[in-house]
Amino acid sequence: MPYSVFLSSTQTDLKPFREAVSRALKEDGYEVIEMERFGARSEVPLDFCLQKVVDAEIFVGIYARRYGFKPSRSRLSITELEYREAKRLGRQCYCYILCEDCPWPEQYCERQAAAELKRFTNQIRDDVIVELFRTPEELADKVRTKLRVEKPRPVEPSRERREVIDLVETMCVRDWLHKNVSERTRLRVQRENCPAEVGKQESEASDEEVELLLPEVVEPIYDTFRAQGCSLLILGAPGAGKTITLLELCHSLLKQARRDPTSRIPMVFNLGSWRWHHLSFATWLKRELDKKYQLGESTAASLIEDDRVVPLLHGLDEVDADAQSACTDAIHAYLKKQRVPIAVCCHSQAYKDFPTLLHLYGAVALRPLTRKQIKERLAAAEDPGLAALEEVIDADEKLQRLAGTPLMLVLLERTYRGADPATIREILRNPAENRRKKVFDRYVTRMLEPELNLPWARIEKDRGLRSWLSRLAKTRRYPPEETRRRLGWLAGRMRQHDCEFLIEQIQPAWLPTAGHRWAYAVLSRAVAGVLLMAPLAFFLESEILLGFGLLAGILAGVMDAPRLRRSSAVGQEDRTLAQSLLRSLLHILLLGGGVFLLYLVAGWIWQGFDLLRGGAILGTLFGLALGTRSAGRDGSNDIHIGVRLKVGRWSSRGTLWGAVSLLLLSLVFWAFSLLRPDLLPMPVFWAVVVVVATVLGGFGGGALGALEDTPVPRSTSPNRGIRWTFLNAGLVALSVMVVLGLCLGALLAVLGRLEVPIRSRDWLTVLKAAMATGFWAGLWFNGLDFVQHYTLRLLLRAAGLLPLRLTHFLSYLTGRGLMQSTGGRYSFESQLLDHFASLPD
Repeated sequence: MPYSVFLSSTQTDLKPFREAVSRALKEDGYEVIEMERFGARSEVPLDFCLQKVVDAEIFVGIYARRYGFKPSRSRLSITELEYREAKRLGRQCYCYILCEDCPWPEQYCERQAAAELKRFTNQIRDDVIVELFRTPEELADKVRTKLRVEKPRPVEPSRERREVIDLVETMCVRDWLHKNVSERTRLRVQRENCPAEVGKQESEASDEEVELLLPEVVEPIYDTFRAQGCSLLILGAPGAGKTITLLELCHSLLKQARRDPTSRIPMVFNLGSWRWHHLSFATWLKRELDKKYQLGESTAASLIEDDRVVPLLHGLDEVDADAQSACTDAIHAYLKKQRVPIAVCCHSQAYKDFPTLLHLYGAVALRPLTRKQIKERLAAAEDPGLAALEEVIDADEKLQRLAGTPLMLVLLERTYRGADPATIREILRNPAENRRKKVFDRYVTRMLEPELNLPWARIEKDRGLRSWLSRLAKTRRYPPEETRRRLGWLAGRMRQHDCEFLIEQIQPAWLPTAGHRWAYAVLSRAVAGVLLMAPLAFFLESEILLGFGLLAGILAGVMDAPRLRRSSAVGQEDRTLAQSLLRSLLHILLLGGGVFLLYLVAGWIWQGFDLLRGGAILGTLFGLALGTRSAGRDGSNDIHIGVRLKVGRWSSRGTLWGAVSLLLLSLVFWAFSLLRPDLLPMPVFWAVVVVVATVLGGFGGGALGALEDTPVPRSTSPNRGIRWTFLNAGLVALSVMVVLGLCLGALLAVLGRLEVPIRSRDWLTVLKAAMATGFWAGLWFNGLDFVQHYTLRLLLRAAGLLPLRLTHFLSYLTGRGLMQSTGGRYSFESQLLDHFASLPD
């Protein structure tokens, strides 16, 4: 990440010099902040210029024969004020003054301000080492050389580190900060130190002589973070800008992480997902890294264990009351052990009710917006409705307090933009018991108006058929009342399960009632049963097997339904291989025995079945396919959706399961050959098949276990995991089918050379066996998860809770300003989440 450099100079006389320096710095990879980006000095507010100095990391001052423009109410020029602000902040200042004997155009020499210019340049010479220049090229070469020596180019990080930094920047800075809050409309919120909130004494600030009437500028949160020992608590009222402040800190720390390969990588976490007393903070961080950033378990564990992460935590006030003590204790234990930088955000009032204080180095509180900031924000829109809103707010002290947070001010602006002034005066002046709720109701109603034009929203333009479908969805598919009801349900489930919504992570626990979960269990397993029996029904030309697969799937759903009513105790250590094997075998025996009994009943009713052998075969098939999936799954993790395959370590567990699975499946095929004498009744052939299948299953299971269905960085688009899950299943099915077909074909060829009688039908049987095994492998790897996910989506659609076109619906809500999108994840503003969650379910 390049350093940001602020170029300070007078405007008209030094333009060629400024352009030469800017060009040289940009060639060296620096980010240059210059006045050409924000217009003439007399047209730009002073606080805007000084804020740019605050945001930059390096200050370069260029001075000649002019003192510069003086703003009103100040006896100093903007040029000198910029230099003073840089020195006050402790920025590295590099100053260059024109040689006294250098010829200079007369129109660029200020005679009246010569004394002030001399005083200013003498002050610069006393403060820093000054270099002289004559030409633009000489100046550019001196600046470039100086910065190359003192600010060398960043060292190229490793590929893994670069990918992690890119992912965090994409999700937290580009998709969250820049996309949801424009730099031009971002309000600068003042901060004040409050060390008492972290158990420290108030420090007495020294009274400095204030010579000038300067506008207040906001110190970068990165500077405050460093001054507070890189351990900071950020407090503020709801909507005061705590999360935006945290994201700005993340942005600055990311710049440092790019330049310094030894520095830690900042990552933003939401403490609202903390709900477990027994969970260590390091374990929670690993799970959140794997869950939110989707880096994989091994990468997440290495980042935390190697102390390479700066935790930036927001939503401390969203932790359940009964888990607050455990959460703060876990944070303290982690900091005592790791000694890492950390920042935490919390609602001020909620923090006062916490049982224990956070033991951090410092704390700051975000101040309410000033009346001047509110007026300037509303007046800048030049809208009659907002002008009337400004008048009403100015006359109503309660509304001033309500509009004192950036979120409420933005909501008021969006709600009443373009409205009739008389209506605004009537609505806002009426007494109301809960003004905040009234504003939220009005805002949601306004945003859900079908034909509302949203000039502030960044909505992608669709074309052709997609444009027609989008317009249809906005006007007909999402009526306001239905959308409001869906938002209420979605907010309630997000508060209950997670404060962020990811399509790939919907689980049966989101279903509203036990009846819905029973329906999900039965329907998803019934479809799985039909799919499992489809190859056998096709190859054996027995359609009745599809009906039996349906019955067997229903039986599996009835057996799994009680399990889906429970949620896993997150935070428990993973079971050992022996424990997982015993648990899986128990599920295999239960489900396999149930299918065996069902087969016996079906055989007695319809006749024509081979009762014992057929029941054993199908019981084994369903026990392996569905019984192994039941072990370790419940209502909160029944569906495993990945994004794309990624090669990891060889899996010993996968080797064991692959060998056992293909051993049992080969025995199933052998048993079927005994039922059909016209197939391959030769014991020699099947004995070799069993051995080869077991060996191939071990290798195949270990290889498949090494394929982690976790996404790689940059895979942050919504619903992408669903598509990749389907492709994963198809890829695994095709690979297993090709490899097994070639191996069995080679085996037939070898047996033929050994003068074992091989018929032409035997080759077709090998092809059928390879196709069936590949199909089952695809179902087992990701295919059944894909089926279960869409079964759940269909149930939510049938209940009227969420539409089937979920991605489009969420994009619609994001475009309407009701939700925020971050790397494929969706969230509410904290106050909007509270508002929607309070609606009737």
